Amino acid sequence: MNLRDQQAAATRQRLLESGIELFGLRGYSAVSAVEIVQHANVTRGALYHHFASGKRSLCEAVSEYRLQELVNALANASPTGAPTWKKVPTVFEAFFDAASTQFYKQIVLEDAPSVLGSQPWRELEYKYSVSFIEVSLDSMMAAGLLRKVPVKPIAILIFGACCEAALEIAYSN
Repeated sequence: MNLRDQQAAATRQRLLESGIELFGLRGYSAVSAVEIVQHANVTRGALYHHFASGKRSLCEAVSEYRLQELVNALANASPTGAPTWKKVPTVFEAFFDAASTQFYKQIVLEDAPSVLGSQPWRELEYKYSVSFIEVSLDSMMAAGLLRKVPVKPIAILIFGACCEAALEIAYSN
């Protein structure tokens, strides 16, 4: 990567980190584009260069980043090696730990669905969360821990239950 590409990547990363922090603490609607660029120490033009529609595109990137981060945390929570039933509580615990944070509540549960719209948000959730569950179920079926059944409906059922539980956890505090 040449110097210009490195600088562009660094600028994009600063904007992303600023979005994560500001949206996570105060919410999308309470943060202005001016605040974002000031926080990231970049120009407003840089915001629109890296995120085509500015604040909204940044929110989409922040939301996708948070989903990727969640799936990575869940994958890391599951000890390596062959799947076992003993690993399941560890993964659920990691999920509920993430769901109880202010950043998850604000970005994933509140801002992303309303800012991005229900269908685009659902597509992102399926791309990361449901896919992770499908891979996990496939792995358990391959190891003989579950009988072979169509994976997608079971993954969607588990995902829906986790979403409802996450909402309950987030709003019970």
